[in-house]
Amino acid sequence: MPGSLCAAKGRWALSPSALDSAELREIKFTFPAFFAKISANLKEKNFVLTKEEKTKIINEYKAHPNDSGSPELQIALITGRINSLIQHFSIHKQDFHSRTGLMKLVGQRKRLLEYVKKSDPARYEKIIQKLNLRK
Repeated sequence: MPGSLCAAKGRWALSPSALDSAELREIKFTFPAFFAKISANLKEKNFVLTKEEKTKIINEYKAHPNDSGSPELQIALITGRINSLIQHFSIHKQDFHSRTGLMKLVGQRKRLLEYVKKSDPARYEKIIQKLNLRK
């Protein structure tokens, strides 16, 4: 490639030496458009919970009709995110930054499970069986 990418005025464009061919002149893009494209790609591959999936989880695990944050619901949502990240790691084995986020989610779920176990062991057993977390 005759040139390299350079930052200019908040946009990424090819350096002047790379602007020899018409094809290369058309490669200018902005960061928001670029990251929107990446984000859409991730949603297509099911690495991110879509709104429909999240709504389905909420309807399945809510304790009462107006439930928006019970521990069981939070545990179910975190488990959904963890499962999607595990799927992501099957393809991107060296994505260590996302792996850090996964570890934080696992810790958060563990703390919520400990809270439910202390407050009501029956609810704990029910959520563990429903989410199939323990063997």
